[in-house]
Amino acid sequence: MAKKSIYSVVAGVLLFPLIAQGAALDTLRGQIQTLIDQINAIEREMGIASQSSFLAQSLSFSGPSVVVSSSPSFATSTVITSSRNVEVGRFKVNASQSSDDLRIITIQLRKRTNAGNALTRLVLKDGNTVLNTGSNEVTLSNVRDEILTFNLDNALIVPEGQIKEIGLYADVSSTAQVNTFYIFDVSKNVNWSVASVVSGSDVSETFDRSIDGKGVIVQAYGGYKVGFEPVMPVNAEQWVSDGRKGVTLNVLKFTATAEPMALTDLRLQVDTTGSSTAADYEKIYIYDGPTLVAIAPSVDKDGYVNVALSTACALSAPSGCFVVDKDSSKLMTIRVDLPFIELTHPGTAGQLIGLDFAGDPLVGYPSPHRQKATGSLSGVSVHSSTRRDVEGNGAVTFRALPMVTDTQRTFEPLNGDQTILRFKVKAMGGEIKLNRLMFRIATSGITSMATQLPSFRLYSITNGNFVSFATGANFQYFAQRKNYDTSNRLIVRARVDETRNYTAGEYRIPAESEHVLELRGTVADDGVLGGSVSVELLGDDRRPEVIRLKGQAAYPRLPQLMAKVSMITRKENSSIFVWSDLSSEATSAVNTNSAIRPIG
Repeated sequence: MAKKSIYSVVAGVLLFPLIAQGAALDTLRGQIQTLIDQINAIEREMGIASQSSFLAQSLSFSGPSVVVSSSPSFATSTVITSSRNVEVGRFKVNASQSSDDLRIITIQLRKRTNAGNALTRLVLKDGNTVLNTGSNEVTLSNVRDEILTFNLDNALIVPEGQIKEIGLYADVSSTAQVNTFYIFDVSKNVNWSVASVVSGSDVSETFDRSIDGKGVIVQAYGGYKVGFEPVMPVNAEQWVSDGRKGVTLNVLKFTATAEPMALTDLRLQVDTTGSSTAADYEKIYIYDGPTLVAIAPSVDKDGYVNVALSTACALSAPSGCFVVDKDSSKLMTIRVDLPFIELTHPGTAGQLIGLDFAGDPLVGYPSPHRQKATGSLSGVSVHSSTRRDVEGNGAVTFRALPMVTDTQRTFEPLNGDQTILRFKVKAMGGEIKLNRLMFRIATSGITSMATQLPSFRLYSITNGNFVSFATGANFQYFAQRKNYDTSNRLIVRARVDETRNYTAGEYRIPAESEHVLELRGTVADDGVLGGSVSVELLGDDRRPEVIRLKGQAAYPRLPQLMAKVSMITRKENSSIFVWSDLSSEATSAVNTNSAIRPIG
């Protein structure tokens, strides 16, 4: 170890004067090799092990170097006629393997085009710093292929071990022809003036031509389109309680091309004729992320909402504007305030509330061109290219809703009457009543249920009594295939007992109250391997097919869209989880025992 240290010190003393004098890299390498050869000769005479490999490793260095290429981060883009200071190219200067800081004085780029010289005032930028100004700005010749030379105002310094990207910017002439292209790269016949900051000696640059230069295409103005964005909570039908504020009905995805587009005219429409009316939308809000863009006017007699935004947004982006950046997308959120479902309010239980983007039809169709945006660079107003309506899933309103949660409690597998599932039901927004629940049960190591009847019952811990009839009072219940699913799991239906504790067949939960319920059963273990019981409380995956919430076929064509329990129990309809929001009692003293399926 001591010998290695001595060699390093000796080598440093010998080479320091050369480095201080700014000796060329080749000269330094030659001196190093001469020193190593001399040390090897001394070692051989002294008969000691050679340490020259350590010395060579200690003194090896790559020297100043740089690799230049087109930047892969710059994609083919569009530029607008008459626009100013737009990026038309980007380049990567890689000094990651250099031993010195580098000074770049002159840069050459290759231009290719199918037009000529419609780009003017070409400058290079390091971030926001312009590298060539005034007389150093570059002007194109009226040729299709040429080498451009950029003389920098001040040297561009690239620190050793770093990578720097520089952008090429230009103005676009008002006479530029649409669909002409320009490509700037380092593909051939270019030379950069690069020197070491330490020694001042020239550095030979390497050009990586494996990355193709991406071009720009000239357009007269930009455009935009609109699509559906499947984000929560609007990627599935929502169920909400009445009177809520700021309910999200739709999320629209706006995409701009060629230039930033500022929305000036927006038309929304009630999603389907026959679904809802103007009274179902107390207020309509347009949001850009968390920012309120506009409070929309009311739904008109034809079911449309016409929103006018400031035309000043095309020139700037003050609060309240909706501007989509060039070649990017932005989400617009549509929210509403809902009315209450009461005698003196217009809300309707089971009503579908939805607002959609009204497609911009071609000339000749009714009410064309109600969707417009203005290009921030061109100043040209264009219509949306989206011809079809863009629908959201909206929301269905109720006077109240049940929210079901698991207590996450585990139970010991014991023989006899026991709790096999405990859950909570909360009445959200108002009072609700339960009529029917359904469970799916899988077992292992359990004695045949046809011989040892489990007698499943629903019990209310909150009320301290049984809610349902005993299910499985005879073996036929377990013998019939209709009581099993395709995976041979038992289906247990718990209906509110109308003869004992709940004479009207109603299990009521007051507004904002939470009741705890249990499914109990008497289960016998066969005593061989140990038994287990797995239980799920089921929810309907969709509303009954007979209940249509859209169009002229919406059922029924009456203010009340709730369906009677007798209709729900039809075989072709869903009957897994039957509940009511008691909306009938909002307008009448008579209980009609109305019901519909639960949330999700």
